[in-house]
Amino acid sequence: MTKREVTWATAIAVAAVAALVAGHLQLPVAGSWSLNRILHYGWFALTGAAGAAGLAAFLWPRAKARRRDFERQRARQRVICVIGVVVLTFGLIALGEVRRDGVTRGCLKRAEEDLAAIQSALEAYAAAHDGARPANLADLVPEYLAADRLYYRLRSGPVEVPPGPASTDEEPSYVLVPGLPAPADRREEKRQEGRFLVVQRPGQGWAPLVAALGRQGRLGLIGDDDARRIIQPPESGPQRGRR
Repeated sequence: MTKREVTWATAIAVAAVAALVAGHLQLPVAGSWSLNRILHYGWFALTGAAGAAGLAAFLWPRAKARRRDFERQRARQRVICVIGVVVLTFGLIALGEVRRDGVTRGCLKRAEEDLAAIQSALEAYAAAHDGARPANLADLVPEYLAADRLYYRLRSGPVEVPPGPASTDEEPSYVLVPGLPAPADRREEKRQEGRFLVVQRPGQGWAPLVAALGRQGRLGLIGDDDARRIIQPPESGPQRGRR
């Protein structure tokens, strides 16, 4: 490659990386994952296409140089450029995943606050009812829990969206995990579904993560698909597990 070709290749690579990073920063965070996953994966596809275009440009067959030393130098340059394109492509994809995960975890702190309040309410309810638990979370309101704690305020991104006046008619953002039929393998029950007490409804974050409350009082994040299986397990038949 001549100096001019190196300059042009560097300029194009810098411009492409800058455009892709700027595009990812402009993705609308204020929306549910069910909507933004289309844009997010579209950005991934565009990044992959840019990387493929870079590889094609450097691997495209060219007339051999007259001198062998020039040809060897050109081959080394092409290998370095191909490695650089691959590293930049995967680096951009990793950047997108890390940013998406970080934004979601920041937003879900509000859900963890709600779950902590729900946990305290469940403990108070159990103390007053000989260790029993309510049929659903709505039974905790208003004696043990404020009604607004049942509604995740950041379900449309970082902007708070409080429940409307008819909040009692709106489906709560959190679900008390129903009792499950005992599976054949008791250890599997204890390891999976048995860990969770309350789960946030799926589809309320920018990334496929939701907040959950463990049976031992631990707060954490689980996958969106895992939450769907916990809320509506195949063995228990149809239940209300939608958002």
